[in-house]
Amino acid sequence: MYGSRDAKYGLPSSSIMSSGKWLHAFFGLSMLPPDMVPDAFLTLIQYQDSEWPAAFTVFADYVTDTYVSDTARYPPEIWARDPTSSDPRTTNAAESFHRHFNDSFRGAHPNIHHLTETLLDIQAGTHVKFNSIRRGIPARRDPQVTDRYFRACAAYGELLRGERSMYRYLKFMGFLFKKK
Repeated sequence: MYGSRDAKYGLPSSSIMSSGKWLHAFFGLSMLPPDMVPDAFLTLIQYQDSEWPAAFTVFADYVTDTYVSDTARYPPEIWARDPTSSDPRTTNAAESFHRHFNDSFRGAHPNIHHLTETLLDIQAGTHVKFNSIRRGIPARRDPQVTDRYFRACAAYGELLRGERSMYRYLKFMGFLFKKK
Protein backbone atom coordinates (compact mmCIF):
# COMPACT_ATOMS: atom_id res chain seq x y z
CA MET A 1 0.00 0.00 0.00
CA TYR A 2 2.68 2.53 0.97
CA GLY A 3 5.56 1.12 -1.03
CA SER A 4 5.05 3.03 -4.28
CA ARG A 5 4.32 6.36 -2.59
CA ASP A 6 7.34 6.03 -0.29
CA ALA A 7 9.59 5.10 -3.18
CA LYS A 8 8.32 8.20 -4.99
CA TYR A 9 9.68 10.35 -2.13
CA GLY A 10 12.95 8.44 -1.94
CA LEU A 11 12.17 6.59 1.29
CA PRO A 12 13.26 2.96 1.31
CA SER A 13 10.38 0.82 2.53
CA SER A 14 12.61 -0.92 5.12
CA SER A 15 13.24 2.36 6.95
CA ILE A 16 9.73 3.86 6.88
CA MET A 17 8.97 2.80 10.42
CA SER A 18 12.38 3.80 11.76
CA SER A 19 12.18 7.25 10.14
CA GLY A 20 8.74 7.79 11.68
CA LYS A 21 9.98 6.77 15.11
CA TRP A 22 12.99 9.01 14.69
CA LEU A 23 10.75 11.98 13.90
CA HIS A 24 8.60 11.27 16.96
CA ALA A 25 11.76 11.20 19.07
CA PHE A 26 12.80 14.49 17.44
CA PHE A 27 9.67 16.16 18.83
CA GLY A 28 10.73 15.01 22.30
CA LEU A 29 13.52 17.63 22.19
CA SER A 30 11.03 20.27 23.28
CA MET A 31 10.69 18.44 26.60
CA LEU A 32 14.28 19.08 27.66
CA PRO A 33 15.90 22.06 29.34
CA PRO A 34 17.51 24.35 26.71
CA ASP A 35 21.07 23.51 27.76
CA MET A 36 20.51 19.79 27.07
CA VAL A 37 19.05 20.21 23.56
CA PRO A 38 22.28 20.39 21.48
CA ASP A 39 23.73 17.18 22.96
CA ALA A 40 20.36 15.45 22.74
CA PHE A 41 20.04 16.40 19.08
CA LEU A 42 23.50 14.97 18.39
CA THR A 43 22.44 11.77 20.15
CA LEU A 44 19.34 11.68 17.99
CA ILE A 45 21.39 12.15 14.81
CA GLN A 46 23.44 9.07 15.76
CA TYR A 47 20.27 6.98 15.53
CA GLN A 48 19.55 8.09 11.97
CA ASP A 49 19.24 5.14 9.60
CA SER A 50 22.07 5.07 7.04
CA GLU A 51 19.54 4.19 4.28
CA TRP A 52 17.60 7.42 4.70
CA PRO A 53 17.70 9.83 1.77
CA ALA A 54 19.76 12.99 1.70
CA ALA A 55 16.62 14.97 2.61
CA PHE A 56 17.08 13.90 6.25
CA THR A 57 20.61 15.33 6.26
CA VAL A 58 19.24 18.58 4.83
CA PHE A 59 16.55 18.52 7.54
CA ALA A 60 19.13 17.95 10.29
CA ASP A 61 21.28 20.82 8.99
CA TYR A 62 18.26 23.11 8.86
CA VAL A 63 17.21 22.21 12.42
CA THR A 64 20.75 22.78 13.69
CA ASP A 65 21.05 26.17 12.03
CA THR A 66 17.54 27.36 12.89
CA TYR A 67 16.76 25.80 16.29
CA VAL A 68 19.73 24.17 17.99
CA SER A 69 23.01 26.07 17.54
CA ASP A 70 24.16 29.00 19.68
CA THR A 71 23.53 31.37 16.76
CA ALA A 72 20.14 29.87 15.85
CA ARG A 73 17.30 32.14 14.85
CA TYR A 74 15.04 30.39 17.38
CA PRO A 75 17.39 28.99 20.05
CA PRO A 76 16.26 26.31 22.52
CA GLU A 77 15.71 28.97 25.21
CA ILE A 78 12.60 30.00 23.27
CA TRP A 79 10.95 26.61 22.69
CA ALA A 80 12.43 23.97 25.02
CA ARG A 81 11.38 23.35 28.64
CA ASP A 82 11.72 20.37 30.91
CA PRO A 83 8.40 18.72 31.77
CA THR A 84 8.51 19.93 35.38
CA SER A 85 8.57 23.60 34.29
CA SER A 86 5.59 25.73 35.24
CA ASP A 87 6.00 27.85 32.09
CA PRO A 88 3.19 27.45 29.55
CA ARG A 89 3.99 24.91 26.84
CA THR A 90 2.39 27.02 24.14
CA THR A 91 1.37 30.55 23.29
CA ASN A 92 -1.47 29.44 21.08
CA ALA A 93 -4.38 30.39 23.35
CA ALA A 94 -5.92 32.54 20.64
CA GLU A 95 -5.58 29.77 18.07
CA SER A 96 -7.19 27.32 20.46
CA PHE A 97 -10.09 29.71 21.06
CA HIS A 98 -10.63 30.21 17.34
CA ARG A 99 -10.48 26.48 16.62
CA HIS A 100 -13.18 25.77 19.24
CA PHE A 101 -15.19 28.79 18.11
CA ASN A 102 -15.11 27.71 14.47
CA ASP A 103 -16.03 24.15 15.46
CA SER A 104 -19.31 25.57 16.81
CA PHE A 105 -20.50 26.28 13.28
CA ARG A 106 -21.31 24.07 10.31
CA GLY A 107 -20.51 26.61 7.61
CA ALA A 108 -18.70 29.84 6.86
CA HIS A 109 -21.84 32.00 7.30
CA PRO A 110 -23.75 30.87 10.40
CA ASN A 111 -27.30 31.80 11.19
CA ILE A 112 -27.43 34.96 13.36
CA HIS A 113 -29.40 33.14 16.08
CA HIS A 114 -26.84 30.33 16.23
CA LEU A 115 -23.99 32.87 16.34
CA THR A 116 -25.65 34.80 19.17
CA GLU A 117 -26.29 31.61 21.15
CA THR A 118 -22.66 30.53 20.72
CA LEU A 119 -21.36 33.94 21.85
CA LEU A 120 -23.63 33.87 24.92
CA ASP A 121 -22.38 30.36 25.80
CA ILE A 122 -18.76 31.54 25.53
CA GLN A 123 -19.54 34.59 27.66
CA ALA A 124 -21.20 32.44 30.34
CA GLY A 125 -18.26 30.02 30.38
CA THR A 126 -15.78 32.87 30.69
CA HIS A 127 -17.81 34.41 33.51
CA VAL A 128 -17.80 31.11 35.42
CA LYS A 129 -14.01 30.75 34.94
CA PHE A 130 -13.30 34.29 36.17
CA ASN A 131 -15.53 33.83 39.23
CA SER A 132 -13.84 30.53 40.02
CA ILE A 133 -10.42 32.15 39.83
CA ARG A 134 -11.58 35.06 41.98
CA ARG A 135 -12.87 32.63 44.64
CA GLY A 136 -9.70 30.52 44.53
CA ILE A 137 -11.39 27.42 43.16
CA PRO A 138 -8.78 25.34 41.30
CA ALA A 139 -9.47 24.52 37.67
CA ARG A 140 -10.37 20.94 36.90
CA ARG A 141 -7.73 19.14 34.93
CA ASP A 142 -8.35 16.50 32.33
CA PRO A 143 -7.23 13.19 33.90
CA GLN A 144 -5.40 12.22 30.70
CA VAL A 145 -3.44 15.49 30.74
CA THR A 146 -2.56 14.97 34.41
CA ASP A 147 -1.47 11.39 33.72
CA ARG A 148 0.76 12.50 30.82
CA TYR A 149 2.28 15.21 33.01
CA PHE A 150 3.18 12.74 35.77
CA ARG A 151 4.52 10.19 33.29
CA ALA A 152 6.65 12.90 31.63
CA CYS A 153 8.03 14.07 34.99
CA ALA A 154 8.85 10.47 35.96
CA ALA A 155 10.68 9.88 32.67
CA TYR A 156 12.61 13.13 33.10
CA GLY A 157 13.64 12.04 36.60
CA GLU A 158 14.81 8.69 35.21
CA LEU A 159 16.86 10.53 32.57
CA LEU A 160 18.53 12.72 35.18
CA ARG A 161 19.29 9.71 37.40
CA GLY A 162 20.79 7.80 34.45
CA GLU A 163 18.05 5.14 34.51
CA ARG A 164 16.86 6.06 31.00
CA SER A 165 19.04 6.84 27.97
CA MET A 166 18.62 10.11 26.12
CA TYR A 167 17.31 8.33 23.02
CA ARG A 168 14.76 6.30 25.03
CA TYR A 169 13.66 9.52 26.77
CA LEU A 170 13.19 11.37 23.48
CA LYS A 171 11.28 8.46 21.96
CA PHE A 172 9.05 8.18 25.03
CA MET A 173 8.30 11.91 25.14
CA GLY A 174 7.66 12.12 21.40
CA PHE A 175 5.13 9.32 21.56
CA LEU A 176 3.62 10.47 24.87
CA PHE A 177 2.69 13.85 23.40
CA LYS A 178 1.96 12.88 19.80
CA LYS A 179 -1.33 14.02 18.37
CA LYS A 180 -3.90 11.28 18.56
